[in-house]
Amino acid sequence: MAVLVVIENTDGVIKKAALEACGYGSKTAELLGTSCIAATYGEISEDALSEVGKYGVSKVIVAPQINRVDGQQLTRFFGEVIESNGIQTVV
Repeated sequence: MAVLVVIENTDGVIKKAALEACGYGSKTAELLGTSCIAATYGEISEDALSEVGKYGVSKVIVAPQINRVDGQQLTRFFGEVIESNGIQTVV
């Protein structure tokens, strides 16, 4: 069981609001006694990935093959992340 935070990145940079969501997700996970996982799509820099860790996220799952907003691809991707990681809460 875990908390999933869906994070948006623009040109490999994670937006401030997404980092704040990671902090919220991490605190929620702590209250539930579980871990916090983040998921995003597209290209993302290593610096951006390490920044997410500073907000309490233990794992980041990236789908680099999805490089634009496509409802069907994103639904499939996030559904797989939820199922394979035992997600109980999504932020």
